[in-house]
Order: sequence, then C-alpha cells, then structure tokens
Amino acid sequence: MGRQIQRQGVCIYGCSIMVHSFRWHLVMLQIMAVKHVVAYQYQPCNSVRAGPDPCLPHAKTDILSGKCGDAGSQNPDVNTSCYTCYTGDTCDDLIQDCDVIVECGWPLMFSEVWGKYPCPNGEPETKIPSDFGLAYQFFESPTTLLKGLESTIRELHHVIGNVNTDEYHILPGYGGTGASISIMAAIAKLKLGSDARRKINVFAQRPFFFDYPNWPAVADASRLVWNADADPADEFSLEFLNSPANPTGDLRTPVVHNKSMLICDFVFDWPAYKLGVTQDLRCDIMVYSMSKCTGHAGSRFGWALIKNRAIFEEATNYMLDHTLGISVDNQIRSATLLRSIVASGGKFFNDSAQVLSARWRAVRGAVEPCSGALVLANNASEGPNAWLQTPPHTNATAALLAVGILGDGGEFFGVTPNYVRVNMLDSSSTMDLIVQRIHRFCHRVRTGDRVFGAVSTDPNASAATVDYGAIMRRRRRHSVRHHTPATSP
Repeated sequence: MGRQIQRQGVCIYGCSIMVHSFRWHLVMLQIMAVKHVVAYQYQPCNSVRAGPDPCLPHAKTDILSGKCGDAGSQNPDVNTSCYTCYTGDTCDDLIQDCDVIVECGWPLMFSEVWGKYPCPNGEPETKIPSDFGLAYQFFESPTTLLKGLESTIRELHHVIGNVNTDEYHILPGYGGTGASISIMAAIAKLKLGSDARRKINVFAQRPFFFDYPNWPAVADASRLVWNADADPADEFSLEFLNSPANPTGDLRTPVVHNKSMLICDFVFDWPAYKLGVTQDLRCDIMVYSMSKCTGHAGSRFGWALIKNRAIFEEATNYMLDHTLGISVDNQIRSATLLRSIVASGGKFFNDSAQVLSARWRAVRGAVEPCSGALVLANNASEGPNAWLQTPPHTNATAALLAVGILGDGGEFFGVTPNYVRVNMLDSSSTMDLIVQRIHRFCHRVRTGDRVFGAVSTDPNASAATVDYGAIMRRRRRHSVRHHTPATSP
C-alpha cells in the first residue's frame, strides 16, 4: 500500500484510434461476456483440493507448486511461506528464537473462515475461460467496472445494510488504496485547476493509519501535501476520516468544515468487526476493500461510492491513466466471493465475528494479569487490531519485542511510542504465539523483571527508541517495508 503505480504507456497512443472506433462494439461484447461468465463460474465449493490441507495449521498449500509454500526452494534453512515462526517442508518446525511479526494487517484469519463453509472443501471457486477479457479496459466511465460486479457490490451493501448505494457511482481501484489515491488526485485537480500557488493539506485524526502520510505525494505531489496538523476550517484542507478507525476501532465523525473535502475510509465497516455500536455516518465519498471485507488482500480490489459525478469521472480518468483499467481477473474473483456472501445472507460475517471474538477473549485473558504494565486501550471493541498501551514515557514496541512480539509502534500512527498495534487477523497459528508471549510478558511483570528500559518522569522526555535496523536483521519471515514514523504531537 502507498506505493505509486507506474504509468503504463503500452499502446495508449498507437491504439487510441482503434479504441475510439470500436469502443461501443467492445463494450457490448464485454458486457455480454461478463453476464455469461459471472453467471456460470460461481461454484459453491472448491474442487481444486481433495480432503484436508496437509500444510495446516502452519501454512496453506501453494496451488501452483502443490507444496507447503515454497518448501524445497533455494533457501533450505527457512521456508518463508510458512506462517510466522514456522519452517520445514510441511511447516511444522517452530523457530524458537523467532520474532512474531504482527505489524502487517495480514488477514489470514479469513482463510480459516472460508474453509468452514458446509461443503467438502469450503471455498468458492473462480473459473475463467482462457479467451475471456483479452481486450484492454479503455472504456468510458462507468464501464471500467464489470456490470456483474457492480450489481453484486450494490446488492452486498443492501443485504448488509451499511449503506444505500442508489445515489452513488462506483469507482473500482487496486485495493482501497488505489481508489483513495485516484479520488485525492481528482479532488485536487477540480479544486485547484491550474493554480500552482496553492496546495491541498491532507490530514486525518490521530491515531491515523500509518500509510496516509504517503498517499498525497503519490496521488499528485504538485497539488497535495500531508499535514497532520492542518486547520480543519481551511477550505483547502482535505480530511481522511477512517471509521471504524485503524488502529483503535473507534467510530469517528468528521472535523473538516467543508464536507466536499472529506473522504470516508470505511474499509472496516463490516459486521465481522464488533465495535459495540453501529456506525450510521454517511459521506459523499466512501471507500471499501476486499482486504478487510473478505480477507483477499492479495487480489488487490477495492471500490469507492461517490455521489459527485465530476469527482467520479475525474477519478476514473486518473485510474485509467495510471493502470489502463482494473484487472478483469481480480474483478471476476471478487464478484465470485461477494456473490457467495450475498447468497448466504451475510453468514460469512457472522462466522468471522465468532472467530475474532474468541481471539479477543484470549488476548484479554493474557493481558489481564499485567497489573497495568500492558493495557488493552481498545478493550471495548472486537475489531481487527489490538491497541496496546504501556506506561507513559516507555516504548511499547521495545517492551513487547523483548518477548518476541513485533508490532507497529504508536509513532507510526502520529501518537506517542507507548502504544503498539497488534494485528488480530493473522493465522490461528500466529495468534497462539501472540497469546503465549503476552502471557510470558505479564509473567515477567509479576515476578519483578525489568520489562521496560529507563523510565523518565520528565513529561518532555522521549521514550527509548527501537533499533529497527536490528529488527529487520532478526526477521525470519515477511518482506516488510520500512515505515517512516509519522510526526508525533
């Protein structure tokens, strides 16, 4: 996320005449093909594998190699496709001194939920004929989104009841990130036009998702800049409202005065996440993603609901300029998965919520004996992240790393380092290790061990820093990007 998609210039100009000449012919063929493929390709069960997955519980079988991840690869010491801290040909060997890396929002929990569907192997299956979708996606809006998927998205929101889509256009994107970046660029262009003297200040309420600061420069560095302390009353301030919030799960309301300068990031607004109350906020721009809805982060598909047609059309143009259209393959797969959820009346979300609730109970039980040395700051929610807090002027990341848990420190979210985010959506294998190590941390607290570095009583003193370079060298798995801490208040 947050990485710029390089513009692909392949055939844009050479093919432009052909595209305009045959546009409507191609559109009609595309729509006919989508109606046919989407209608017949949905399968209620997965026929690729027969019987239980032999790689579970510490990996999933790679359907291309038939092995447990990349077992037998050039690195015989570490199988990097096993779940965290496991290795070996069948991913059964625990690496004892391994750091449990939970700083990424890997939604592997949903793999287990899909596998519980009442059929021999559970997961819905996507079949795409080899001659389908060969044309470039050079179509005028709104035909960049396959019709079968558009209707399914609208039906999903109707069944779940989280938004009425009747007055909205649907913008597809490569994940919620891609959709958000296209929208930011569109708003900036429409707001500023050719005025090179001004820039739009993009901000979000703290603690904010750590990739937000990267997005403005990716979208349009000439018109947009990240400013966490932007004045909400300024007409050139653009707010990203993340609700339910990442990392806290809080339900938020916008603070920006000009509501046309508001993008609502609602990627966690699904019944799988129990947040105590129901969100009833509706915005003119709302962003969703498959990653947080179904767990398919690797498919890279998201969408935005946009009321304003000018913003929708400009965002569509930006998306097409930078991607040539969203892959028909991941659109078909997304349609398959969402249709299965709609067909079940949302049962998938209920099943997901049950699994997540059990995890929260386990983490609460592990944190409780810590006597305040480690606190669940968002204990009231059962969302996708645990937001853990240590005493003031300590470093929560460093404290948990001492027992082999590596999360995202508060400094990446624009707050103090005595907070750390722990992903609750990883595999059950990884969650078991997290709970074990939190118990280990609290045991050290109870026995009087020094679990924190030097703690200063000076309110202006900063917490001890973490050597992230050393952490990178200690990792056993995940190719994780280097974060840049956001500016702390």
